Amino acid sequence: MLWILALVALTSVMVGILYPKIDYSEFALLTDDQVKLYLEVPQNELRGLEMVTEEGPSIEVNAPVGYRLQSPLHFEIDITPREDASVDMATFRIAYRLGDNWLDVTRKMLRHGDVEGSRVRVSGVLLPVGQHAVRLTVSDSKKRQSETTVTFSVGE
Repeated sequence: MLWILALVALTSVMVGILYPKIDYSEFALLTDDQVKLYLEVPQNELRGLEMVTEEGPSIEVNAPVGYRLQSPLHFEIDITPREDASVDMATFRIAYRLGDNWLDVTRKMLRHGDVEGSRVRVSGVLLPVGQHAVRLTVSDSKKRQSETTVTFSVGE
C-alpha cells in the first residue's frame, strides 16, 4: 500500500514538471526596454499575412483578424500537414519583429496559451499602440519548413 502512495506522489510531481500550469492572464509580450526600442523605430501603416515559405505544413492564422486591433490580443493558429508528412510541433516558433531583428517569443507566448494537437491559442497579449509583425515558423517530419509573417496595427 505504501508503494502505491509513493507512486502516486511521484506521478504528481512528474506531471507538474512535464506539464507546467498554464497562465491564462494578460501579459506584456515586450519588456520595458524592448518597448523603448520599439518606439524608436519609424512605423508604416501595414496589415497583412505573407507566406514566406510554404514547403512544409500549412499555417493558417485565424486570429488576430482585422486591420486595427485592440490590446490585449488573441492569437489562434492552425497548422495542417502537407502530403505524407506529419507536423513537428517541437519546431514551432513565434518571433516578434523588433527594429531590424526578430525576437523569439515562443516560450513566453506558449506559457500563456496552449497547444492542442497542431492548434496554438494564446490570449491576453499586451502590445503597445502601433504597427507590429509576428513571424511563425514550423517544420514537418520530412524537415520541410513553412514561414508566415503576420503584420497588424494596434490602436488605442
